[in-house]
Amino acid sequence: MLPISDAIVSIVQSTQDIPDIAAFTDEHGEFAYFDLLPGTYMFRAENEWVSQTRTVKITNTNIYLEIILDGN
Repeated sequence: MLPISDAIVSIVQSTQDIPDIAAFTDEHGEFAYFDLLPGTYMFRAENEWVSQTRTVKITNTNIYLEIILDGN
């Protein structure tokens, strides 16, 4: 699978109070959010063809999350 650049990654639901912000994937399909507190987050990654959501429980402040946009 090829990385998808310029996809929007947003937090659509969380157990923490979060600002309404979004990140964009870079040319490698990577994005970053900083200073997220431990809790449960629902991330949505989308572009003009596909939208995928993933719910993640963050237990520490330094994690790696991979969301694969696969068209399903």
